[in-house]
Amino acid sequence: MRSRIGKRMPLASTGLGKALMLDLPESEWRTLYNVALSHPATPHARLPDWSDYRAGLRQSGLMSCAFDLEENEPGIRCVAAPIRDAGGKVVAAVSLASATIYMSEIRMHELAPSVVATAQAVSRELGCVVS
Repeated sequence: MRSRIGKRMPLASTGLGKALMLDLPESEWRTLYNVALSHPATPHARLPDWSDYRAGLRQSGLMSCAFDLEENEPGIRCVAAPIRDAGGKVVAAVSLASATIYMSEIRMHELAPSVVATAQAVSRELGCVVS
């Protein structure tokens, strides 16, 4: 896993980044998607085509969590959820990442409620009213 403290990666290609993007307008999603395409984190980074990417983010918004399906780095998957402040604004995110051999897509969906619950617990501590 290439992630290191302080390392910058395109927002649109990471689980954390996608969680941070959930409340942005779709026009900003497209801009960030294009940045990720033009400045990939690794030579092997791959994003789905725009229509599939947008559909995935829309689904992520409904689920309150986002997935990185090896888009940022081959062999690594991630489940992430947004953390909100007292005004309900996304201010941070929490994620769980692992190698694909340990995190199948089924396992990602099994872990999503725990990641969302953790993000909601932190959000409550920040004064967010979580339903």
